[in-house]
Amino acid sequence: MTRFNPWHYLKTHHPHLKVEYVDLERISCVGRWTRNAIHIDRTANQVERRTGLTHEMCHVESGPIPLDTHAAIIEERAIELRTAKLLITLDQLVPALIEHEQRIDDDTAETLWVPLPVLQTRMTRLTPQECMYINDQLSRRSY
Repeated sequence: MTRFNPWHYLKTHHPHLKVEYVDLERISCVGRWTRNAIHIDRTANQVERRTGLTHEMCHVESGPIPLDTHAAIIEERAIELRTAKLLITLDQLVPALIEHEQRIDDDTAETLWVPLPVLQTRMTRLTPQECMYINDQLSRRSY
């Protein structure tokens, strides 16, 4: 199983954007994007950097955040889901759920190399088809 690599994706699809590691602690975020770069907090660990870069890349591809507050919230939720889907495929999720006895916790998130909120987003927003697939795979592997 190959993990999504946001650095490779960015280099391939957005070669004009640089990744810069800067101090973002004062604004309490892991990442932000500008016209020419994606800034990642320099104190972030590798999982946070991977997630932050993926999230900001999704913003780049989605375009400017809407000015309307309600539309901006909807947009942010869509970005969170796209980030979670890129970082956690079903083929990665099923073995992690089996390994961790279907727990949605920090250990399962660590196995998937994402923060727990990303795993929670992925799990709470599974489509009916994804749920059926997961249940089918889990039932085939249960003893």
